[in-house]
Amino acid sequence: MHFNRYTLRRTMLALVLLIIIAYAVFHAGDVGVSFGKLLNLLTPFIAGAVMAFILNVPMRFLEGRVFSKIKSKKFKKFKRPLAVLLSLIIVILLVTLVSVIVIPQLIDSITLFVSNMPEYFAGFNRLLDQVVQRFPDTAEQVEQVRKNIENISPANIQQGIMDFLRSSPDGSNGDNGTLLTSALFSTFGIVTSVFGFLVNAVVGFAFAIYVLFAKEDLAIQGRRLIFAIFSHETAKYVIHVFQVGFAKFYNFLTGQLLEAVILGSLMSIGMLVLQLPYAFMIGVLIGFTALIPIAGAVIGGFIGFLLVFSVSTTKALIFLVFMLLLQQFESNVIYPRVVGSSVGLPSMWTLFAITIGGSLMGLMGMLLFVPLVSTIYSLISEIIYGRLEMKGISEKDPNILYGVPDSKRLKS
Repeated sequence: MHFNRYTLRRTMLALVLLIIIAYAVFHAGDVGVSFGKLLNLLTPFIAGAVMAFILNVPMRFLEGRVFSKIKSKKFKKFKRPLAVLLSLIIVILLVTLVSVIVIPQLIDSITLFVSNMPEYFAGFNRLLDQVVQRFPDTAEQVEQVRKNIENISPANIQQGIMDFLRSSPDGSNGDNGTLLTSALFSTFGIVTSVFGFLVNAVVGFAFAIYVLFAKEDLAIQGRRLIFAIFSHETAKYVIHVFQVGFAKFYNFLTGQLLEAVILGSLMSIGMLVLQLPYAFMIGVLIGFTALIPIAGAVIGGFIGFLLVFSVSTTKALIFLVFMLLLQQFESNVIYPRVVGSSVGLPSMWTLFAITIGGSLMGLMGMLLFVPLVSTIYSLISEIIYGRLEMKGISEKDPNILYGVPDSKRLKS
């Protein structure tokens, strides 16, 4: 085998990669800790990139559909700053609208629910008494249920909170001095967490604004780096992969927004038909939380159930049944068709991506795996159709559509 500089460089690179992999395998704990620290350092920049990607949706619409109709040369200088500013205003207004509509009513409903808890417990105890009267054999089981219910009574909940406050940071119980120490530690921890969150938020926001203003320059720098590292043909394909991935993630986000609007509208219309309270408010809440795939509707539905329950137990049960039916319809029909079609992914593979992503990474996996699987699906499809074209085989070939006849299969 002839060793030239290229072969030697490839061999050295392979050896270095093998050493790195071996070290990572034998020192998995240290690598995990180091990776966690690196991730903490990069958190504001990752958050900023996510913010920039979200803000880029209304920003592209404004620049491409609205501002493009203005032909003034002077306006071109203000096109990008105005698009960024209006995108921020749109997102802030949406979040503020949901907060103003939902949060005050949610607080009132929770307050009413807590104040009515003794009445709920009394009614439930009366129901248990009726069960024992009609079915005497269940007396022992009912008594056990009654004891379990007593453990979550308002008095016990309050006592549990006080016990938690009296406990020291190491988990042991203490006196009033320990209560003060625990409170100080808790306050210090809260202040530190809030301060760290604010710092990350400010850095992330600044990074997002920079990305939005310089996204074309950043794209050019990235392409320049790729062409410097890889061969010309490989660099073109790598850039193509990034472009396909960006398109899929962008279409996924827009599809997710459309799905949220559809789901929120269906929730409001259904509640109005069923004459349930808070129809518009819960519809807005469901639409907002539906931005989280599949699980978001459950979160919004649970909050909606508490709101309706504070008004009427019967209507809360009706709402629960309607929400479960709508969630099944959303999970199996709306989401795969609306979001799956927006990223060019068949319904079956959309459900596959949601299931696998949710199992591996929870809610974040649900958000990432649909566009990720869609990107892989598109790239594999390109390879398959390209290979078929090279072999002169049509995608409508009868052998592909209907299978090889038995006689030909036996002869081969």
